[in-house]
Amino acid sequence: MADPVSSRVLHMCASARGAFSNEDCDAVIELARAQGLSKGVVRQNDVELEVRDSDIARLARTEETEWLYKKVFEIVLHLNSEARKFDLFESEDFQVAEYTNAGHYDWHLDISSQHPFSLRKLGVTVQLSDGDSYERREH
Repeated sequence: MADPVSSRVLHMCASARGAFSNEDCDAVIELARAQGLSKGVVRQNDVELEVRDSDIARLARTEETEWLYKKVFEIVLHLNSEARKFDLFESEDFQVAEYTNAGHYDWHLDISSQHPFSLRKLGVTVQLSDGDSYERREH
């Protein structure tokens, strides 16, 4: 039987190109490296390289990361007000992922039957590296 949550996926995307300067991107990468990166996990904290091959750092909201949280929240609240109008009230820690040449994260849902009560309403992706610095993979 199919996952009942997957049938309710909403396909919506918004973009805020140029919202982060090169200096901002470099600062986020440095924060992640200073925090320390570990293997990205899936499901019940399993390392499954065929699904996800990346290293990650979780950046909690602290005095050092406050500028980043404010910047992302400002963008998200603006885009949300124009599109979905979700009632947004909190955030998970930000996650920074680093991919090697063979790295990837296959198509997935951030909510599943294993976590049906997740409060996540939106996912945000910020491209920190130059898009021309890697080869894109087709799905």
